[in-house]
Amino acid sequence: MDSLAQQLPQIIAAAAQSELGILALLVVALAALAYVFFARASERARLGVFVLLFAGVVGFAAAMFQAAPREPTDAEADGTSAFGPEALSAEAQVVLREAAADPGGVVTLVHYGGGSELTAGDRNLLPDQSPRTRAVWEGALRELLAAGLLSANSADAEIFRVTREGYEVAGRLRGR
Repeated sequence: MDSLAQQLPQIIAAAAQSELGILALLVVALAALAYVFFARASERARLGVFVLLFAGVVGFAAAMFQAAPREPTDAEADGTSAFGPEALSAEAQVVLREAAADPGGVVTLVHYGGGSELTAGDRNLLPDQSPRTRAVWEGALRELLAAGLLSANSADAEIFRVTREGYEVAGRLRGR
């Protein structure tokens, strides 16, 4: 029992890595508590406690999975659904088309003293340096990153490359 008490922090840390791990830890903890508190209770009381604990665990699991962030489906990941061309802003479409047309498939975002430069190929995509314009075009870049159509190519995230999915979506943009 002492070794279990010593390993409890590691067990909890490992279980906290995933929703299913948390759920498993909850089930084990509730079972142990139920045994300690109701081992000598009548069979009817133990059955009632079991039903209540089971309903609580099921309710917790349902709430946990409902609140969990959703992974993109295969269709979304390859750009055919939520990450398809129709879901992209006009600015994100321009960035993706220009980047896919560049032989290296590269987009760069460089901040310097006088402003910023967002380029794909030889084209600077920032028409002016107003804060609103920069926010719109940098938002387009973040949109493409979040959709998995571009990937960061450097530790400082100034250089981005078109992903396979990005080329597929760009191809559908050209086909319109």
